[in-house]
Amino acid sequence: RKQPSGPISISWELRNSNPEKSIQFGLEAIELATLYKDYENLAKAHGFVGVSFRVMGNYLQSIDYYYTGLEISIKYGITEQEGFAYLNLANLHIYQEYYNSAIDNINRAESIANRIGNKQMLAYAFLYFGRAMQLKNELDSALIYFQKALDLRSDLGRIPEQAVCYKYIADIYLQKREYRSALENYNKSLATID
Repeated sequence: RKQPSGPISISWELRNSNPEKSIQFGLEAIELATLYKDYENLAKAHGFVGVSFRVMGNYLQSIDYYYTGLEISIKYGITEQEGFAYLNLANLHIYQEYYNSAIDNINRAESIANRIGNKQMLAYAFLYFGRAMQLKNELDSALIYFQKALDLRSDLGRIPEQAVCYKYIADIYLQKREYRSALENYNKSLATID
């Protein structure tokens, strides 16, 4: 995702480490974007606030912000943000174990990613497909999707995101009781972060 300036970038940076603060900055970003009729950042800020609420386990607030961000994206033709909004909804549905809804939203995001040539979005789509398959206990399919996400993130040079892929691949091997492959991928995940 692009690094926007000001409160919105701080909101994104803090989403996992301090979601309460992230929400404060996100709401400030929503005010500013509304004031300046900056619809791309308005959609983005709604997504970031939604992510922070999801991190806090407040799924109802999260889904409200996600849908508002999606509606803004559709209304103003901000295709990239529309794709990320579908991914946010998919991720939330995975947490809620609504796998069919998750897969519907991932399919929408994948279609947009392919249409606009956004490999980062496509990598997220593959990662979320993998997570949905893993939780449905379709481990071989999950492994294929995690590997696709890893390949794209390697091509893009997105190192922290590669670590996430290795971790999920390791989790699958652990579930399959293929301990050597699991350990190998956990080690790759750690080595990628260092």
